[in-house]
Amino acid sequence: MGQRLKTIHFLTSIFFFSWSLHSQILVKTDALGFTYELHENVLIKRESPPFPQFQFGFLNFGIPTSLDLTNPLRPFVFCEDQGCIVFLDNELNQAGSPFFLNSNSQVQITAVCGSKGNAFWVYDHLNRQLQLLDRSGTPLIQTPRLEIQAELIQLLELGQNLYGIDSEGNVLIFNLFGNLIEKSFLNGAKLLTHQDVIYLISKDGVIYQRNGIWFILHQLNLREISISLIDVQDSKIVENVPTTQFKKVIFNLDN
Repeated sequence: MGQRLKTIHFLTSIFFFSWSLHSQILVKTDALGFTYELHENVLIKRESPPFPQFQFGFLNFGIPTSLDLTNPLRPFVFCEDQGCIVFLDNELNQAGSPFFLNSNSQVQITAVCGSKGNAFWVYDHLNRQLQLLDRSGTPLIQTPRLEIQAELIQLLELGQNLYGIDSEGNVLIFNLFGNLIEKSFLNGAKLLTHQDVIYLISKDGVIYQRNGIWFILHQLNLREISISLIDVQDSKIVENVPTTQFKKVIFNLDN
């Protein structure tokens, strides 16, 4: 029952997040169960709402664009307007000096995410290039120029893949060497993960991937949700899963 409640809570959070895309707030939960609220000028880490546990202000770093919780002990925030990464510890104290990615006019970093071993991925839109950097900024992997036209606005590493979403809503899947292996036209707005499952907030609903197949959740009402199999080549619905199977599918996402 505890696992079911966690799953329902996550689904509720997804739809709250979908709504919050239109406000200036991002809500995420790390692997240890702590909740983070990212506002325009402050990051709040909560243990049990509504009481703030830790806070960090961004007045000196610009407007935060994304929050990465790949390592819950070392979260970081990306501020795209200044090309700045602010590394934090688990009490939201600043960990070292901010890292300025756009230190010269020859790069334009539009997306950043954490990776294994405290490294992080960046996408340079000016040069159409992915890089994997260590915390000192030393390149570990640097791809050739990618055949990508639209700007990547988000990156997310999960398992053996690196996922990206571009400004046109397309989902791009790379291997961990930065090679593009799949492009799906799913009209997405934001990527999320929960218990090793990747979710996509889309204008068509919430979409998630299992075993290389995309499924869509149309509504929040548990009695009315329908799940559909998506053909990722042209985004057409090719098979419907009966509504009666909804709870089995949702409550066993990690099986």
